[in-house]
Amino acid sequence: MKPPREFVSTLRAFDPQLRIRWGVRMKLWIIERKMPERHKQLWAERPNPWKSPRGLDLFDGWKEGYVHVLSVHPSLLNHQVFDTLRQSDTWRQGGMERMNQVLDAEVARERAREDHDIQTWNESASREAHDMLQWRLGNRIAMSRPMRHGPIWVRGSGVKITDKRRVHAIA
Repeated sequence: MKPPREFVSTLRAFDPQLRIRWGVRMKLWIIERKMPERHKQLWAERPNPWKSPRGLDLFDGWKEGYVHVLSVHPSLLNHQVFDTLRQSDTWRQGGMERMNQVLDAEVARERAREDHDIQTWNESASREAHDMLQWRLGNRIAMSRPMRHGPIWVRGSGVKITDKRRVHAIA
């Protein structure tokens, strides 16, 4: 199966080291990059041909000195492929330094979220510990702020209400 000529010419203009071929077993288009012989990335990307049809298709390209970049469904072979290639290309995004800055910023955001979660948990746990301590000391209402209003009086329920001055029994 042959890819459309205009797509191939656009792909060559985008990056001359890329090629597209049909993956017979996967039934997908495979975009690959030519690597120099004995390049460490070529050896690191060696697919396992014994695991799946995908591995067999990728191994065919690897034997010719190509590494897998992207697999594309036949219905999606359009200009969006180039947007995806551009987003995944490290050098087009500013090189390794820029990628390291982006990754460091993401790690910092994740650590800030974790710190916030820990702080929230610590605050909640300390309030729970205070409430439990007050309960064990016999205090049945633990308030962090003093009451702004006077004591609440309920008539006819048999409840004892205590304020700072004295204990009132209500029947």
